[in-house]
Amino acid sequence: MLKGVVIRVLVMAVSNNWVWDQEPLPAPFAHEYMVDVPTAYVDHAAAAFYPVVMMHGMNDAGHNGHMERMRHVVSDALDGVYVTSVQIGRNVWEDEYNSVHLTMDEQVARFAAIVGRDPNLRHGFHAIGLSQGGLIVRGYIHRFNDPPVIGFLACHSPLAGIGSLPICNPADFLCRHLNKFFGAFAYSSELQRQLAQSNFYRDPTRIPEYLERGKHGTRTT
Repeated sequence: MLKGVVIRVLVMAVSNNWVWDQEPLPAPFAHEYMVDVPTAYVDHAAAAFYPVVMMHGMNDAGHNGHMERMRHVVSDALDGVYVTSVQIGRNVWEDEYNSVHLTMDEQVARFAAIVGRDPNLRHGFHAIGLSQGGLIVRGYIHRFNDPPVIGFLACHSPLAGIGSLPICNPADFLCRHLNKFFGAFAYSSELQRQLAQSNFYRDPTRIPEYLERGKHGTRTT
């Protein structure tokens, strides 16, 4: 049932002209960092017929079974519109690995290269970002947006950053200590280079350090 609800929301988002026009996406913490966002000018009458790009989340892959099923469901619901699921890697295993170990800057750059090479997307596209994939899409909008994103739907994406390790219950003894370790070293150059999730770790008590050392150069969080 939940899967059906999610799919319906995705289809609504790209078929009912949920688009932004002429207004830049605001930085969520404007007093900390401002960035100019390329503007997308939209033909609202044709918006429902733009292709769709999906970007998966952490420890996932664009061409695995469930992403392929979602791609087909969205395409079928939109009368066969072109839908692609971005894979950042040569295969499923490499894509999963890269989602954790490539910096977010590099993931955004690779996403931009992939959509830029796809002739089906040259006039713009709707984007669906799942979890961490929403940050990648948003980084693309801020840094590139060519071809332009017409409509953007972020599903469970940490657009304001994270304050602890993902999928780690703070009530659990091991997770509690892992979170302390992660927080202590999150802004070290080693962790910033090796763990993508450290790039959008946003400790509210260490904002200056986050702004100075965080490696997600678009500062989308």
